[in-house]
This record gives sequence, structure tokens and C-alpha cells, in this order.
Amino acid sequence: MPLKYNLKLARIGLAIYHTGIEINGSEYAYGGNALIESTGVYEMRPKRHDVFAFRESIEVKDLKLESIEVVYRVLPGIMKKFRANKYDMLKFNCNHFSDEFLRQISKERNRLPAYLNRPANFGSRLHCLVPRKYLIVVPPGSSEEEVQMACMKKWDVVDSKRSGLKSVS
Repeated sequence: MPLKYNLKLARIGLAIYHTGIEINGSEYAYGGNALIESTGVYEMRPKRHDVFAFRESIEVKDLKLESIEVVYRVLPGIMKKFRANKYDMLKFNCNHFSDEFLRQISKERNRLPAYLNRPANFGSRLHCLVPRKYLIVVPPGSSEEEVQMACMKKWDVVDSKRSGLKSVS
């Protein structure tokens, strides 16, 4: 979404944000690719995303970081759950990942600020009306056949009620 539109949407609380969790010099985030079944979780240099512009950091002080081992204990389960082909812009996106990861590594089970996923939470109520091609991620340069196959795959998004994710509103 062009930045000028997102700035206007921010005024009414509906801007679209990408989030990640920065720990010990690395940022962990989640992205989609409907054509692959491996994890969509990736590690990168903080604040250096290829697609998204950095906006702000929100500091969390009560992380269970007596040792970085806590992060490495949590990551395998998170990576298994947040697979690339399960990404859904409204029901299972980077903000859902960041919220769950943050809750698992913080002593007080912190949550992301509500405004970060407000458009997705609002839109998820209309999920059945949105064509699937707008909810999944297919890499640029994918053939029309690959796009059609991705759109026809069985709808297999993790249900937030079953997975323990709670709606951030």
C-alpha cells in the first residue's frame, strides 16, 4: 500500500503495519508464500526490511531473557505453526506472529498494541467476502498457473480460537 494512503488510514486508526520482534540484535518476523510449505518465520537485521518502511520501536522490558536460550526454545514451535503457505492477511499475519511470539517470551505475557492489527481484525469479520487472491501472498513473477493453484488450495488457515490466538482489538 502506498505510504500516502497508509498515513491517511492511520488518522482513523486503520493503517496497515508489518511487525517483527527484535531481540539481541536480530529481528524475527513472519511472511507468506502460498507456494511453499516450510516456515514463514525469518530472521533479519532489525529495521531493514526490503518491502516495508520502519516506523517505530516499542520497547518491552520484561522479556524472559535471562538467556537467549528462551528464544531458541520457543522458536521451533512458532516456526512450525507459522508456515509460509498458511499466511492470511486477515486471520494469520505477521502481527499475529509477533503477538504470539511476544507473549511466549515475556514474563507478563505482553501483547502487541491493539492498533497494529485493527484492520485485519475488522476485515476478518468479512473474511468470506474477500477473494482468496487478496488474502494470500504469491511471489512476484509467479506464473498464472501457480497463482490459480494457490488460490484453489483448501482453505487451511489456523483458526484463532483453536490455536489460542486471541483477537487484538
